[in-house]
Amino acid sequence: MHATAWRRLTVVYAPLALATRHIARSVLGAPVFEAGVGVLRKAEQAGAAVCSSVHQSPLANLPRPVLVLLALACLGLAAVVAGLTLGMMSLDAVGLEILNNAAPSEADQRAAQAIIPVRKNGNLLLVTLLLTNTIAMEFLPLVLETLFPGGLVALIMSVVLIMIFSEILPQATFARYALRISAFFVPFVKILIMVLYPFSAPIAYLLDKLLGNEKPNVYSKEELKELLHAHTLERYGELTLDEMSMLRGTLDFANKSASDIMTKEKDVFMLSVDEVLDRKTMEEIMEAGYSRIPLYQNTRANVVALLLTKQLIMYDPDEELEIVSLIRKKKKNAKIRVAPPLYASQHTKLSDLLNEFQLGRSHMAIVYDDLNKKMEQRTLMGVVTLEDIIEEILQEEIVDESDAFLSNDAKIPVLRRDLKSGRLTRGFVGPALVTTKKIKGTSAIVLHEIDVKQIKKKMLAKMEFRMLETGSQGMTSAESSMAPTPRDAEHLTMARQRSNTYSAMSDWERTPLLPK
Repeated sequence: MHATAWRRLTVVYAPLALATRHIARSVLGAPVFEAGVGVLRKAEQAGAAVCSSVHQSPLANLPRPVLVLLALACLGLAAVVAGLTLGMMSLDAVGLEILNNAAPSEADQRAAQAIIPVRKNGNLLLVTLLLTNTIAMEFLPLVLETLFPGGLVALIMSVVLIMIFSEILPQATFARYALRISAFFVPFVKILIMVLYPFSAPIAYLLDKLLGNEKPNVYSKEELKELLHAHTLERYGELTLDEMSMLRGTLDFANKSASDIMTKEKDVFMLSVDEVLDRKTMEEIMEAGYSRIPLYQNTRANVVALLLTKQLIMYDPDEELEIVSLIRKKKKNAKIRVAPPLYASQHTKLSDLLNEFQLGRSHMAIVYDDLNKKMEQRTLMGVVTLEDIIEEILQEEIVDESDAFLSNDAKIPVLRRDLKSGRLTRGFVGPALVTTKKIKGTSAIVLHEIDVKQIKKKMLAKMEFRMLETGSQGMTSAESSMAPTPRDAEHLTMARQRSNTYSAMSDWERTPLLPK
């Protein structure tokens, strides 16, 4: 029993002991009582000596400076091991492989390369670190009890020191600089694994059998999309909105089929093989502005060939050839040739279509409901071109010189210059920096553009598109037909938010879509 406890016991039972002694002295007599008391005192002294030798701390004989160094060593070991437990276990195998191959600096690559061998056996590493931490935290109170006898001071100091210096500070530090600090302590961790291997290996083996090997942290496609969004410039990362949009489009690409992006059959410009390539037909082809035109026989669902518009560059409309003759003509020196059609099911994956387009046989696929049906039983769904697939990856519409609309679904017109008057007749989408403002009851979208004619002078030209908030009252029929809709304004804004560069236009005369 400790001396402190012995004193407490004496104070509590002192009155009772005195009364008992007086009664015994009266009953037994003085000689007998004194002899018995002498025997009891000798037994008490012997018992106290035995208890003192049993309960005395094994560290009591060490010098005080050595005890202080032991306390600091236990505190430091617990701090390092607690930080390594958080730091190393937060670095999964996949993340380390990525850092090893694509870290922004060579120092990070070397750090990841050093941690990978230790981190491979996660259960063994975890058990070793936790076992070391337990030893350090259990040994620290013994040292403090020897330095500060009495119990209460040692208890308070051990709790405060462990909480602040062995838990809070190391874990906060290692959580922020886990890679570099963990790599620095890799040799120390290897030593701990070798020293404690006889104790930690069996426990790690049981964990491997019960819980299985540690699984790498792999993201799903939806998680990758959110991760990409978090890495955009507007949040925490370095990706521009264009880059993020393309990456998201690529992730969605494998799950999409031809029916998701095809131009519907009702919007497809087609020609019958029974038609004649006269001036009227040539004007229709030129006005449509397509590079490939499906040719059908009898019904639109029976597409038999593709007419390549560029083949008509040397064709004289006065010849008035029948289109069917082009299909049957097999002369090698023929001026106009047609291409065989590529058929695809509406469920065909875009990745398969892209692979087929890359072979060079065709850049347009005719989409049917089911290719297992006979030709006369199939339903024509639409067409898919290589441009459609690229637009799906870029998540933006590609507008060339011949396009009449930005999107076949939205039907947003593309600005064209009238060849006769030189004036802009339709809305144009393509510049950057969209701002909105109020002008006398109307909402305006101001599009800033660089005029090629004024590039050297660094002047910005402005073109205002105004959208009436209350419909088209007070407007002429022509003005009303050209007024942009709220959907148009939404597409304009979305298109501009994805662009961080100005667009360069030719030196066309700029006129507002609607009069101010």
